[in-house]
Amino acid sequence: MTDGRKLKGERRRQELIEATLRVVARDGVSGVSHRTVAREAGRPATAAAYYFSGIDGLLLQALLTNRPPSAARFEAILRLLLP
Repeated sequence: MTDGRKLKGERRRQELIEATLRVVARDGVSGVSHRTVAREAGRPATAAAYYFSGIDGLLLQALLTNRPPSAARFEAILRLLLP
């Protein structure tokens, strides 16, 4: 039997990932914050911070989950994320 809480958590993570992609498309990477992503997903302000440890992790998960990038594109995005 599938744990309903786990399924609900995975669904919320996916909603936040999709919201992240919308924020990036509209505002760019610099527009991504836990608060803006949560608002975009229609979730409480703390939701993104609960499911993702940081903005870098959220952006990386969004990239890897939904957009299979070319090597050059992936490298360019990592340069934006990593100092």
